[in-house]
Parts: sequence; C-alpha cells; structure tokens
Amino acid sequence: GGSPSLAHAAEAPIALRLESNEVKQLPADLSSPEDIAYPEWLEGTWLVTAKMVGWTAPAGNEFLGGITPDVNEQSAKEARSQVGKEVQYLLRFRTGADSKVREDRLFNTQQRLDAYAGRNIIRRVEYVPLDRGGKTKDLNTLTYFRGGLVGKSFSTRRRWETSQDGSVFVADEGKRELYGKKCEQAAESKVCSPPITTDQESVSRYSLRSDGTVSARIRLVGYLNPNDRLYFSAGGRGVTISDYDLVLTRPP
Repeated sequence: GGSPSLAHAAEAPIALRLESNEVKQLPADLSSPEDIAYPEWLEGTWLVTAKMVGWTAPAGNEFLGGITPDVNEQSAKEARSQVGKEVQYLLRFRTGADSKVREDRLFNTQQRLDAYAGRNIIRRVEYVPLDRGGKTKDLNTLTYFRGGLVGKSFSTRRRWETSQDGSVFVADEGKRELYGKKCEQAAESKVCSPPITTDQESVSRYSLRSDGTVSARIRLVGYLNPNDRLYFSAGGRGVTISDYDLVLTRPP
C-alpha cells in the first residue's frame, strides 16, 4: 500500500471496517494533503450499477437525529426500504500530473447525487482549498444544489492499501459535510439558520475481475458530530451503516 497514514492501519485495518457492525470513528489526520491513489486498472470512466444491500443503526434508533421516537422510527423505516434498490451512474478516475490515478471528485459527486435523487438536482460542483497554499484544493468540494442549498465537503483523513497480487484495493476516508442555504442576514433582515453538519466515513473495496470488469463494496458510516446533544452518549460509534454492492463496466 502507499498511504501517508499507514501507521494507523494496525489499530484499525481497513478491510475489517467493511465487515464489523461496531465501527468507531477514527481521528482526523491532516498531516498530508495527498489524495487516495487508486490502482491503474481503475483509470477511466465506468458505468456503475449500485445496489444497497444493507442498512443498520448499530447504536439504536434514538441516535438518528429525530425530534421524537416516532420520527426516528420513520427514518429507520425509510432507510430500510431502500435496501435492494439499484441505481446506475458513471464514475471517473483520472491520471494526474504525478502519474497517479485519482478520483474525479467533481464529476463523481454530481453523478452520485443526481442518480440517487432520480433527477438533476446539482447545478455545479467545484473544488475549494482549506489552506492558503491551495495544497488541499482537490480534496474538498463545494456543491451547489438547485433551489439554493450549498454543501461543503471536507476530507479529514484517507488511507489505502493494495493486495499483494494487485487485484484488490481498499480505502477509507473521513469527511465532514456542511449544508446550508445562501443567506444574507442584513439583506434578508432575518437570522440565518446554522448549517447542518454531518460526519461520514466511506470504506471501499474494489476487486479487478478476470474479464476486466470491477466489483466493489462501499460502506458509508454516519457519525454524530460534537454539535449533537447525543454526541457523548454515542461514544464515537457509527450510528448508521449503509452497505452497497457495485459492478463497474466500461460504458458502451
């Protein structure tokens, strides 16, 4: 593997985070601005068929953020109803100036969000640096939704490893996301509501098949952030786990 933070790998192997029902949030690691380097066989554009194969709330429905137990129960019911559903979209991986294969975050963010909404909900996606030198530019995105919502996504840590034979690639990435409406407090003479903040981890395993197609398992883990009243009760545990099986083929 080639990760700037493989020192952490011993404490929580990436592959185990795809299987366990008890996943704990790892600390942010901003020591390196390097993005995940994917294997060469993932380069290019892929047609993805993604199927949700599991959803759980390991810490209990009371951590789902609803005002009442009924609201939490309804949230859980809606999430479970998505299991078994298939969605198609495109994913793109490009070779950068350093000859390494990286995810095209702008293209892929729009593709995923539009696909799961079932319609075009994204106006545009752009990169935004967190540092003055701009080294983190390709890690963080601004997403402009139709209707005025704006989402900011910050990559807080990344790890990746490749199997010895080169055919299996695993990675995990922590993200903090903020969603809010553009609001000019003076102009609109009202108090602007604070943005909604979510902490999420994506864990992925890509496997190259003998026919050149790729199978993948993607796990999205949702965590509470320090603004949440139940943050300390959750104890860093993942409060939602969503699992997806993907098949990647070359578009016709």
